[in-house]
Amino acid sequence: MCEVQLMLNSIKKVNDFINIIKEYDGDFYIISGSYLLDAASVMDLFSLNLNEPILLAFQIPEQRYEILERLEPFLFSPS
Repeated sequence: MCEVQLMLNSIKKVNDFINIIKEYDGDFYIISGSYLLDAASVMDLFSLNLNEPILLAFQIPEQRYEILERLEPFLFSPS
């Protein structure tokens, strides 16, 4: 399982993110506390506080590095 923190703090970022992950065969989840949300669901994403980093989890080993490269603009890095 690959887990990364993302920052999706605008409507454009949310839409761009969803468009990317929908291109892959596999499940993407947002982990929020004890909840597991569908990362491709606009409604699920907008139920979160998007001013805070969110945790994305997915398990697509053969495309892991390609996915991470495409998600790079959304990766959260504490300053």
